[in-house]
Amino acid sequence: MKLPAFVLTALGATVVASHAIAYDSYQQSFITGDFAVLCANPYRLDDGFQAAQADDKAWLKEAGCVLAPKGWRITRISPPSTEDRGPWRVRIFSPDGEGATVWGERSAFTFPDGSRIPLP
Repeated sequence: MKLPAFVLTALGATVVASHAIAYDSYQQSFITGDFAVLCANPYRLDDGFQAAQADDKAWLKEAGCVLAPKGWRITRISPPSTEDRGPWRVRIFSPDGEGATVWGERSAFTFPDGSRIPLP
């Protein structure tokens, strides 16, 4: 599956690694979870989430967002905030290797084994 053109024209960067309870989100591998709403603009995440819940593809596209398939590899590129509870800026990679920089909530991602990412 190819990434939509509007997602491919978003932003840019990368990282990688393993998995542990005490983790550094810049040294971990993550994948998209069951309901991964990703947007080109972090301020549109609420609209994207509501559009995805309403199954309104036109609204989702208008918001500059996509509902990413489960299991796509992501790399975190946003610097952590003081509490690290805001949206993450990530590089997402389709199975054919195409990448795009987008924003998503922490809950949109999991460790590769499917386990949830703990709050700091």
